[in-house]
Amino acid sequence: MRRSFMMPVLAAALLYLPGAGCDLFGTRTPDDPEQGNSEWQVPTTPRIAVENLENALESGSFNDYERSLTKDFTFFPDPADVSGMETERPGQFVYLDWDAAVETTTAEALKGGQPLTLDLTFIDESLEEVGRVRRYDYVLTLVREGGDEVYRGQAWFRTRQEVTDWLIFSWEDVPEEGFTTWGRLKGRARP
Repeated sequence: MRRSFMMPVLAAALLYLPGAGCDLFGTRTPDDPEQGNSEWQVPTTPRIAVENLENALESGSFNDYERSLTKDFTFFPDPADVSGMETERPGQFVYLDWDAAVETTTAEALKGGQPLTLDLTFIDESLEEVGRVRRYDYVLTLVREGGDEVYRGQAWFRTRQEVTDWLIFSWEDVPEEGFTTWGRLKGRARP
């Protein structure tokens, strides 16, 4: 008697099983062509947080770019760049209120759908009360038809752990003599 009861229940369960799981043979939603494919990793260390930012910029994945930053992110340009931008864009105060949203939209405008390369060379890391500072030499190259544009300096990324993820909460741009900084480029590119 028990066996005859189980057969219809088993048959009904088998009818619902194909719809219960994932569709192995279906197609996935394609990636938005405006948002590139970055190599996002769970940012379990400050190093990975910076790598995520770098990969997101190069690939044009600006959702991942913004995910690398805290909600209270701040950018600190070199004082010479602040003065220079007052001349280039008078009355605009381009570095004022620079938060994660401004950083992301500016990075997107800077890339402009064009190829670029970013080489970050680790210098050192130090502990601070609220997290860690990772210092890098950078070479940012915008690949353009009329010739490549090269920007050099140092980026000091301050990171902190939020729950389990490490994120960048501030970025200080430090110039290298004889080169235009990435911060200056960001000031020019800010929409």
